[in-house]
Amino acid sequence: MFCNSNGIGCPANFVLNLLENCTFAPSNKNFMTTFTLTAQKPSDSSRWEKMAEANGNVLQSVEFDKVQAFYFQIPYYLEVFEKDQWVIGYRFYFWNSTRLPSFIRSISNNINFLSEPIIHPDHLERKEVLMEVFFEYLNQVVKQLNPSTGCFSTYYGEGIYELNFKNAIRKQTFFNVAYIPVSKSEEELFNDLHPKHRNVIRKAQKEGLRMVKENNFELFMQMLQTTYKDQPEMAPNYSYVKHCYEKLLEQNIAQIYFTYLGDEPLSGALLFLLGDRAYYAYGGSSNNKMRAGNLLHWEIMLELNKAGFTKYYLGQVAIEDSHIDNVKFTGGISQFKRRFGVMENKGSNEQFIFHPFKVKVWNAMKKLISN
Repeated sequence: MFCNSNGIGCPANFVLNLLENCTFAPSNKNFMTTFTLTAQKPSDSSRWEKMAEANGNVLQSVEFDKVQAFYFQIPYYLEVFEKDQWVIGYRFYFWNSTRLPSFIRSISNNINFLSEPIIHPDHLERKEVLMEVFFEYLNQVVKQLNPSTGCFSTYYGEGIYELNFKNAIRKQTFFNVAYIPVSKSEEELFNDLHPKHRNVIRKAQKEGLRMVKENNFELFMQMLQTTYKDQPEMAPNYSYVKHCYEKLLEQNIAQIYFTYLGDEPLSGALLFLLGDRAYYAYGGSSNNKMRAGNLLHWEIMLELNKAGFTKYYLGQVAIEDSHIDNVKFTGGISQFKRRFGVMENKGSNEQFIFHPFKVKVWNAMKKLISN
């Protein structure tokens, strides 16, 4: 079993050099498994993109590298082959501070696991067994990369919903990921709605609210800023959201929807779309009391249904007491999403500290750099 690397010209080529001659034998001896790790792009970009599309995972698309370039993160592509057939792919990001001298730069090493792995559709029934082998190798890769910190975020809740690295201090926040199976008939989708959602949608339709598909980012940004203006939650990085939208729009992966009453815009939603799945990434509204978001998502559901999509992901919803201090999330946002007749997958946000002393030094250095 070989771990091959080919990251020529990579700013962090030292990472690949560390792994160039490594070997890995999975504990399950029934596997004839080969692993590759490449920087900047996968061994076959076309094959990778087809698998990302088959999984409907925008975050694992090659195109998302242009998005994460905003934070100067370097992509690394881990690929798993069984008997020369591609079975699993996972792209993560690596970063360290170029403002530090090279001999101490490792104290800032950070690894970002964004979303879940993509799996070849022919091997989905063997997902659990394959993931065991994948996790074994991923631990070896992380050990060689030797980051100080790391993070993982669930977006779809499929394949994995948490990571577990040996000898890492881990802080977790659990939640569920809500999605609507939009491949049902319009009648079934409407019947699955909570009665209160059905009533609000009927009322909005009678009052003349309508949905418009319109890539007007300036208008959407105004709504996003209005929404977070008086919220206790930290607002997203607006420059990043703009960058993300522009890069994905170039590949027709991003789309913005609005609801209007006459000429007045009331609410908006920014979606990522790939394969047969759509993901609700960001949403905003003007200061109105018409609950236009109910109609907005209902009309989006119908449009996705007509376009052949199978799942519409609404993102995180609270579970048990995991967000007890965030009443707006537990009793407001989560309830709003669940009333669309959603199904739910497990998810988590995780923060890892691999080297506490390095992190302590790095935090002290950041204060000096900022001053």
